[in-house]
Amino acid sequence: MPKIEAPEPTLSANQQGFYQIPLNQNVEVAFVQKPLAPNDWIYGTCGCFGDCDKCCVGFCCPCVTYGEIHHRMRNRSVSDFNRCCNGPCWAFCGLMICGAQWIMGMMQRGEARRKYNMKGSACGDCLRHFCCQCCSLIQENREVETRKQLLVPANVLGYQPAAAMSYGQVNGVVRY
Repeated sequence: MPKIEAPEPTLSANQQGFYQIPLNQNVEVAFVQKPLAPNDWIYGTCGCFGDCDKCCVGFCCPCVTYGEIHHRMRNRSVSDFNRCCNGPCWAFCGLMICGAQWIMGMMQRGEARRKYNMKGSACGDCLRHFCCQCCSLIQENREVETRKQLLVPANVLGYQPAAAMSYGQVNGVVRY
């Protein structure tokens, strides 16, 4: 009797990439995800004169600018922001009395860098806030405002209900 060989089973496009793992075996699966390259800052440290309002407030009352950045990074809108009476503003103001406000600024700059994946280092943040506090705060304020506006258009419409399902009719008979 001649031997008949069965053809090898082929995997469909949906089945490719799936493997059967017995339940009694411990299997470690590691997913390696490459981190995204950090973005450049949109505004330069010395570009603080580009927005007159932010520039004036930043140089006259840096504590207000600090509070505004703090609020922007944690809340969806700035409409409920009170420029003169928020906790971070008063804390920054208190540290200004002893000259240690640059520490809060440095920490907030690092938080903004991490949140928006921007280039820089903790050492650079420290130097910028220690040497030129006002310019750094104004840069961060403009940067956070712009990046937040860039993220909004994806969800401008909000929730939209799906269209109602309709069934076809053929010769007066409803087909499902």
